[in-house]
Amino acid sequence: MGKQGLIRSNEGSFGVVYRAFDLFLILIVLLGAVNIYGVGFTPLYLAAGLIASISYLLIAESLEVYRSWRGTSAIRMITATASAWLIVVFGLMMLGFFAKVSDGYSRVVIGGWMVGSLMLLSSWRLVFRQFLPVSYTHLTLPTIYSV
Repeated sequence: MGKQGLIRSNEGSFGVVYRAFDLFLILIVLLGAVNIYGVGFTPLYLAAGLIASISYLLIAESLEVYRSWRGTSAIRMITATASAWLIVVFGLMMLGFFAKVSDGYSRVVIGGWMVGSLMLLSSWRLVFRQFLPVSYTHLTLPTIYSV
């Protein structure tokens, strides 16, 4: 591939980091909720965390959560992120209900995990967005004068 211009897409370099950080956040919030409430981290919680993480990655990919958000509003970015997580939450609740395993989970832990993950998935993107340049208007190209 040839030399790139002034504007380059960071989608390839940041995409892997975004996905890994999302996985980390979802699982660490679950672990935190389990520890705060004082219940044991059973294989049921691990299964829920892994199902949620993988499901979130697939749904977030289909909703283009990991695309470049430069030039669009923060509201649209948060809406896509929250929509992906809420679809996962709904799916997990349906799975727990129909598989009749919901009695093995603490409602407080699951509720805290779902709300906490939603808040952190949204807020870390807002914070990170502040550090990425939105546009390159500060760069000026030399003016060519013809005589």
